[in-house]
Amino acid sequence: MGPGSSPPFPAATAVPPLPRLGPPLLEKDIGRLETEVVPRYLTAFSSLAVSLLLPSEPASVIVVGSRAGIESDAIATRLPSASLKGLETSDAALRRATERVSQTSIAASFEVARGLPTQLPSGGFTHALAVHPICSRAGRKELLLEMTRLLSPRGQAVVSIPLRGSFPEIVDLVREYALKNDLAKLGEAVDVANANRPTPETISDELEAAGFVDVEVDVQLLAVRFESGAAFLRHAIYELMVAPDARAAFDLAPAVMSDALVYVEMAIKKYWAEGEFELTVNVGAASGRRA
Repeated sequence: MGPGSSPPFPAATAVPPLPRLGPPLLEKDIGRLETEVVPRYLTAFSSLAVSLLLPSEPASVIVVGSRAGIESDAIATRLPSASLKGLETSDAALRRATERVSQTSIAASFEVARGLPTQLPSGGFTHALAVHPICSRAGRKELLLEMTRLLSPRGQAVVSIPLRGSFPEIVDLVREYALKNDLAKLGEAVDVANANRPTPETISDELEAAGFVDVEVDVQLLAVRFESGAAFLRHAIYELMVAPDARAAFDLAPAVMSDALVYVEMAIKKYWAEGEFELTVNVGAASGRRA
């Protein structure tokens, strides 16, 4: 549906939920994730999160929503004697993670767990890590509660996410689409989604509400440049991370979000047809100890 159209705005009362650990990582996407997304984008989230992991002997780390084990090398460096458990979103990601971790010094295993809560026993880990989970605010609450359950007393949780102010171009263009098509409810949804994107203060509040103390938050600004808007839309960063994150953050009926993203993509191609496109992300990593 084009920018000039005015689609109806259905009530978003029966929207099927996104998988709580994010969209499944498919075989065809793993290579692009490793070569395109990790070095330019995900490393900023994983490095900041892993840097907050506290030394522990022994250490047992659960990575909730791992992506083909991309965090394993950094965890092995930070906690060389740790054992690692990774929850993957697909069989293909599990196979790649198992292959990857065979080259590290830590003992690790992976399993597919597409939803929360998991079937793992409570209190079995000293550290719980989630890197760039793709979920709504409600999904993030569910994730933090599961991390609390999985940790032993005084165990540490670390979650890294895009904070408020991230992806401003996407937010502004969805708002533009709502205004052009007189979609008041979509405009309201933009405001709600923006408010639900956490700040350092609100993510601290969320961790404390989930049962964590000694909360601290680190923030870094990430700017990823592309030669044009079209180059950004073709890139795996948009396809595998930004677009799914937008769908989760806005938490709209799928048809409404699809129409909005069509407009966003057309506008990006038009507005940045010849100039450089810069993706702005406020990378936040929050750490807390289970009370």
